[in-house]
Amino acid sequence: GSSGQLAFSSGLSNLGNSGRITIGVGISTKGRGGSVHVIVGSGTSGVGAISTIVSGRGSARGGGPTAVVSREDVLASSGIISVTSTNGGASGGSGRLAFSSGSAVTGNTGDVAMGSGSATAGRGGRMDLHVGSGISGAGSPITVHAARGSEHSGGGVVATSGGSSASSGTLAVRSGAIGIAGSSGCVSFSSGSAKSGNTGLIALDSGTASGGRSGEITVSGGSGTSGFGSLVDLISAPSVVLGGPLTLCGGQGGQASSGTMCVSTFNGGATGSSGQLAFSSGLSNLGNSGRITIGVGISTKGRGGSVHVIVGSGTSGVGAISTIVSGRGSARGGGPTAVVSREDVLASSGIISVTSTNGGASGGSGRLAFSSGSAVTGNTGDVAMGSGSATAGRGGRMDLHVGSGISGAGSPITVHAARGSEHSGGGVVATSGGSSASSGTLAVRSGAIGIAGSSGCVSFSSGSAKSGNTGLIALDSGTASGGRSGEITVSGGSGTSGFGSLVDLISAPSVVLGGPLTLCGGQGGQASSGTMCVSTFNGGATGSSGQLA
Repeated sequence: GSSGQLAFSSGLSNLGNSGRITIGVGISTKGRGGSVHVIVGSGTSGVGAISTIVSGRGSARGGGPTAVVSREDVLASSGIISVTSTNGGASGGSGRLAFSSGSAVTGNTGDVAMGSGSATAGRGGRMDLHVGSGISGAGSPITVHAARGSEHSGGGVVATSGGSSASSGTLAVRSGAIGIAGSSGCVSFSSGSAKSGNTGLIALDSGTASGGRSGEITVSGGSGTSGFGSLVDLISAPSVVLGGPLTLCGGQGGQASSGTMCVSTFNGGATGSSGQLAFSSGLSNLGNSGRITIGVGISTKGRGGSVHVIVGSGTSGVGAISTIVSGRGSARGGGPTAVVSREDVLASSGIISVTSTNGGASGGSGRLAFSSGSAVTGNTGDVAMGSGSATAGRGGRMDLHVGSGISGAGSPITVHAARGSEHSGGGVVATSGGSSASSGTLAVRSGAIGIAGSSGCVSFSSGSAKSGNTGLIALDSGTASGGRSGEITVSGGSGTSGFGSLVDLISAPSVVLGGPLTLCGGQGGQASSGTMCVSTFNGGATGSSGQLA
């Protein structure tokens, strides 16, 4: 049979309170107060018996509270409250601890509050949530679930470090360190999925500082001793309509400059290279691929910022290439490439300068090449160089200069028109600008020389021909409808020593009949034709005039 039951109970009450039951030990003036133990007896079969403390049930003003309170000490610490299940046996686990408020039919369920008390002259007590360690299987998780809402939003989860008149406490979320082998755990921040609404926002934000600097935000992959470094991805969300944008922006400056944004790879190691930077829009199947814009913002009171594209220098090999390539087209032409300086509201537009850098101690400066690409079945592209039109000023000057040197012959300037395969070759035309007044001068001359040497030869010659005629050379002043046509002068320059220069007019020789030479004065439409004078110049102070033969 069973041992007898013990029941301690006050009697029922119809109109007043039922009687209180107090179990306590007496006060000791010189020693320690006695202990109170409520112990359920052990057995050898079945589940252990239950120990239950239940507060009184209320009819309208709430059930009675249940309090487990340790007593204070006059000078030292108050007593410890320990709620633990007993150690498990040889083949079982220890008992579960459950702290839960009861369910509610029409009202709110009760709050569950766990916290240490306030200290007026010390530090608030620490609060730890620890899952016990084991020697088999995966470690048990710690899960914090906020309440699910039926019609309104679900409950939030807030983790806040303590505030202070100095610095607030650190809030650290990290997976635990591992032993000799294995990986540390993943840390994942994710908003839940949504069926008909938007998924939740994830915000990493340092607080506002009213008298200091706001805190930094660092997203960094950890370092390792083998393999590749960890990957850091910032990817905006895909969508069936329009993908989400990704914005990287330096912080706004209230009174001074806004924050710098730096996108760079880390320095390479002792035997490696620094990482590659790639800025690219994604592929497109049916529409246009995305545009890439690199620009500086507008300044209302200052100067717009500069844009620099600089290839890094090295100590071996040829310098790296800087390339700007426009898009390739399938049927309607490749994309254009434009380098345009911006206008000024009142002054001149900006300069465009295309130069190679100065050569080193034993090398030359780099070549400049302006060329249109080759073509298989169509014409190659035009190359046009010109200054723009001016409505109230003068058109800009255009200069082709070869740089000077201190050794060897000076480098030439060569203008070649295209060679034709079946038709005529391309022409070369040099024309001075027209005007409502006089047109511009067209001068072809060799450069002046220094102390010793001759100036360069000026040669006008048509090319040779194998089976056809060589080209005509014409020196002709234009027609004047209201004035006199311009003169043509063929003159040898003057000198200070030796004979004067020779001027030859020689018609072409031929294996059949030599070419004629005609000198003729100009026709006069209403008056006389022009005079033709063949004479030698007057002789000098001690010489004779030249002979005519």
